[in-house]
Amino acid sequence: MWVALVLFSQTTWAGGIATVISTWLFGPGPAPVGSPPFLLQKAYHVFLFGTYGWLLARSGPPRSTPWALTLAVGLSVFAESLQLLAPNRHPQVADAILNIAAATLFWAAAAGVFSSRTASTAR
Repeated sequence: MWVALVLFSQTTWAGGIATVISTWLFGPGPAPVGSPPFLLQKAYHVFLFGTYGWLLARSGPPRSTPWALTLAVGLSVFAESLQLLAPNRHPQVADAILNIAAATLFWAAAAGVFSSRTASTAR
């Protein structure tokens, strides 16, 4: 399901749906940086790739940080490069960085990296 959402988000249909929702919520016109539609687009990136990071941490035995980061980078670059195939879409380095950060932070949170309790102090 997650992969389908990522692939669908790269389509012209997804862009059209996002435009309709954005226009309905915030009025017509392009979405300047800092506007609610722009922020919703970035929130979608965080949702998709944060979910990926969380699923990655929960998918089985504990994974190493380099392994998780490599997968996050690879998938982010792949998702952004898919935009080259869609008309009126352009990959953005800032989006790739946001994707990587979301996946890595959610992975770390789900893997317990931020936990104050370590394995040596657990009873």
